[in-house]
Amino acid sequence: MGTDQNQILSLNKTTQMNVLHLVGYAGKDAETQTSQGGHDWCRLSIATDEGYYDKNKGEDGEWVKATEWHDLVAFRLTVKSMEKVKKGDLIEVRTSLKMREYTDSDGNKKKSPNLVVQSIKVLYSKEKMNKAKAGDPVVNDETPLSEEPVNTNEVDDDLPF
Repeated sequence: MGTDQNQILSLNKTTQMNVLHLVGYAGKDAETQTSQGGHDWCRLSIATDEGYYDKNKGEDGEWVKATEWHDLVAFRLTVKSMEKVKKGDLIEVRTSLKMREYTDSDGNKKKSPNLVVQSIKVLYSKEKMNKAKAGDPVVNDETPLSEEPVNTNEVDDDLPF
């Protein structure tokens, strides 16, 4: 193999990523549950919109909007951040796609995609904005308007490097 091919192979190995970046509105408050092993995990659905201009509709065309729903799941460190999300909040999430295998009630093996949250950030809190519009003072409580991204790949070791 030539040097260029080696560089391409090396680059391809390091640039493959399983990352989905979504910005959307929470459909309901985040739901936290505890696994049989005693670990917390959190579930949330968000809606994203896409649109296009359909020239075949009407004289001047028509804007067509399509909403997609995405089911998110969080484990470990991201649970605490996702628990703060309320219905109507605009959030930004970075996720990875994981396939979950399970057996349905009829004994059939099935696969289902899970969007596993790597980081989450609240861009717009509907609750706080409603209070501000009503003239109520917005209290700076423990729930910040935005969250710093949480690295779920952190190692718990006390390594000096």
